[in-house]
Amino acid sequence: MSVITSAKTLVNSLLQLSKINQLKNYEDGQVPSESNGKMLRIVSNPLTMMALLEISRNEFQESEYDRVKGKIALNYFEQNRKLGII
Repeated sequence: MSVITSAKTLVNSLLQLSKINQLKNYEDGQVPSESNGKMLRIVSNPLTMMALLEISRNEFQESEYDRVKGKIALNYFEQNRKLGII
């Protein structure tokens, strides 16, 4: 498996994290496993997610890339707005 394929797999896995309820469980106060905790830290940082997306850009169709990038950008904006930065 190439580094790019691995990165795409990681990005897809991270984007699907909320679908398997790990994020909701964390928000409800449950303690995540060590591996899920690491994934939650990655997912919670839009800049890290953007970096992962960029290194695997060629693995996405342009429309898929744009859709994911838009979601990451929106998350970044929302986090900064909540912190009063924007």
